[in-house]
Amino acid sequence: MKNHISFLCLISVALVSLQGCGGNNETATISSQPLSDTTKSPTAPSRQEQAAENDTVTASCTVEAALPEKPLQKQLDELQDEIARKLKEISPENPLCANIWMTAVEEDSVIVSLTINTNYWQQQFQELISDSPLIKFHGPSQPKKIDVTLSHDFSADSIFISPDQKSYPANAANASFTIRYEGGHILTFGEKYIVGYKETNGNWYKLPHPGVWNDIGYILTKGGSHHFDVSLYPALNHNKPGIYRLYKEVSFENSDSTFWIMTEFTLTGN
Repeated sequence: MKNHISFLCLISVALVSLQGCGGNNETATISSQPLSDTTKSPTAPSRQEQAAENDTVTASCTVEAALPEKPLQKQLDELQDEIARKLKEISPENPLCANIWMTAVEEDSVIVSLTINTNYWQQQFQELISDSPLIKFHGPSQPKKIDVTLSHDFSADSIFISPDQKSYPANAANASFTIRYEGGHILTFGEKYIVGYKETNGNWYKLPHPGVWNDIGYILTKGGSHHFDVSLYPALNHNKPGIYRLYKEVSFENSDSTFWIMTEFTLTGN
């Protein structure tokens, strides 16, 4: 038995959501090799190269330039429309499509939100989409370490979470999971989740994800279950075979506190 409650979210700025264009114990890391693209697909740098890129400081001369006049609203709206049009023209397999998840018109610029916001991806955007000085980039530039605290034994609360298959291909777009509940309270949760991968340093990091969720609440009573998919973004993340983790935040109805549950799953060779 599964029930859900929908909530309406209103955002006060002009936003355009861009979602796409036109069984072993190995350590799961992000490969430095990109997927092939039939048109023009960039070769994404390795995670180590991106980290080095962010730590590098290049000496240069500073030239004083006159500040541009404040752009007109029409200019910004036209720029946002141009970005949307250019995105439709590049191949859906191009990793840049997976990396751009939203644009927003602000007072003096168009914000482009990137799942991975490094110099490399900014340059790819400028080459393929637009190099307008009115564009500002938002998003994380470094992998984020997972810092959630897991419930010591959530099975004691009769909550069970598991993948629907023993393994998925490393190039799979999605993996599916099921939460089952056998407790006497009412279990509540939303759509948010975290996929984790283990780096060679032994730490677990968040698999890059736009982090945009539908504002929907789910409830489970005793004997209920909920099936859902998680997005793996293989064109952007170049996932390698290995063990991954899925983290899900849940709570009991009428409780002010939440807690995290977790299950592991495997990605195998393509």
